[in-house]
Amino acid sequence: MDVSSQALSSIKIRVVLIGGMKVGKTSMAYRFVEEKFDPDQVATIGVDYLWKILKIGSTEVEYEIWDTAGQEKYRCVAVSYIRGSQAIVAVYDLSDPDTVQEMIDMVNSVTDKLGHDIPLYVVGNKSDLSCNVPEGIADFCSLNDAMSFVTSAKTGEGIRELFYTIGKNEKSRKAAETKVESRTVDIKKKADGKDCAC
Repeated sequence: MDVSSQALSSIKIRVVLIGGMKVGKTSMAYRFVEEKFDPDQVATIGVDYLWKILKIGSTEVEYEIWDTAGQEKYRCVAVSYIRGSQAIVAVYDLSDPDTVQEMIDMVNSVTDKLGHDIPLYVVGNKSDLSCNVPEGIADFCSLNDAMSFVTSAKTGEGIRELFYTIGKNEKSRKAAETKVESRTVDIKKKADGKDCAC
């Protein structure tokens, strides 16, 4: 087995969900992990953790999902979980326009501290209540090099697609990283005079 295929037999991804209160972050996470919806889901206090393994091609992708509370007093906690993560999922409520600016402010706060290196996924949740993506989301996503999704934790619409895309993108990134490392090793061998026919 070559280095790249061995490295990609399994990968871990830390995904951090951010967004205001009652936008459905916890319901989205449980819909993906448990494949069910609880209409009486209680609000997260601090941070909640879930995990799931999903097969993408020949790779086992282990998702570590950190669901952060939407209350303002807990928002500084989110940054510590986002640092070192592989994906930020920023959620707003399609049926509540006020949550859009709240989501944008949270993303800006994170990127001010950590930069733009962590892939960003902007999600309009509760498509069962409204399917109208607000004006400005496309521009915000373009500005932040983010992908936009529409989901419903209640019906399951778009949830698997969102997490599958996150996994697929991280798998591709790690594969590219592995190829670069492999080439670096080959160059060093030749520099040392090994494997050289001269």
